[in-house]
Amino acid sequence: MFKKSLFFALVLIPMVACNGNTKKTVETEETNEEQTAQATPTINVGSYWHNGTEHFQVRKDGDVLVFFGGSLHEGGSVFGLKEQGNNHYKVVPALWENDPEMEAEASLSARGLLGLEPADLTAEAKVFNGKTVIVIKHKKLGVRSVLLNVAHDGMQELDVATKASMAQWIAGDWQSADGQRYSLKADQSYTFPSGSGKYKFEYVYDMPDNVIMLNDGSHWRVESAKGKMTLTQMRQDSQDEELWEPLEGGKTISLSLTAEEQQKWRYEFASTEVLTVGMIDIYDKEDLRVMRNEIWARHGYRFNSPDLQRRFEKVKGYKPVADNSQVRLTPLEQLNVETIKAVEERTEEW
Repeated sequence: MFKKSLFFALVLIPMVACNGNTKKTVETEETNEEQTAQATPTINVGSYWHNGTEHFQVRKDGDVLVFFGGSLHEGGSVFGLKEQGNNHYKVVPALWENDPEMEAEASLSARGLLGLEPADLTAEAKVFNGKTVIVIKHKKLGVRSVLLNVAHDGMQELDVATKASMAQWIAGDWQSADGQRYSLKADQSYTFPSGSGKYKFEYVYDMPDNVIMLNDGSHWRVESAKGKMTLTQMRQDSQDEELWEPLEGGKTISLSLTAEEQQKWRYEFASTEVLTVGMIDIYDKEDLRVMRNEIWARHGYRFNSPDLQRRFEKVKGYKPVADNSQVRLTPLEQLNVETIKAVEERTEEW
């Protein structure tokens, strides 16, 4: 389950375009004049953040900025940042409780940092689209976590962001084998043969689940991967009302993306919003690979992997360039490419 600024006019950044087994080193330049004029990123005591899975608030213990919080279900997530200058930080263990007697051992317990040595982790604060972002990287593994600064209570904003990410995951126009049409939109509206309206996500242990309730009161588990979707009619579990189980005698509907939907970009948000690990780890690895390479395709990249080239040639907006060395990604897109790649390579600890 489960959106930089530096004072420069031009930045050249070495990048790698991955399409299957083929890698191409190119350069990217900053072309968004608005980004060059944004303010220096700041991390304030008392500010709120989330990484798409956990919410945090910031306090200061000595010279360490402590990010403490947890999931929507429970607390216990924590890490610290020690300033190194020029918006760069060293990632260090921290205490979740302000009182050392409540918890004797400092730790790194945030998503993406589990099992890693703090000496290998660094962080940088950046600004994208006017919002401060913290990017945590491992010296060998690359991006491990991306945190977004939010204006209000982190738990509330994480809840909203989680549902928005899930809605984006299942969004599209779909059809069944007998030609019936089903539409799910990112704004949580739907049009089914049985009716239309707004759907809502149900919760499992305080966290939004991929069970949606329609206007008629019916509940459906939604699974989406590789251009396919399955709708399974559900009911509350007879043993635990926090859980859901298939409705006895209920329907299971198999859907595929319509031909029209396959001609559209599926993941345009990956070029406009900063992605976090928690926002995209609901996607399977094949869909993440397509998402990552669609970023390149929107700039006309030609792919050596036949399956990717065939896929993007179906998209109306795809205009392949003559020379891939001319392809440029924005800094936001480059960050998202790295984050997507990290989730593709995720371990069980993620």
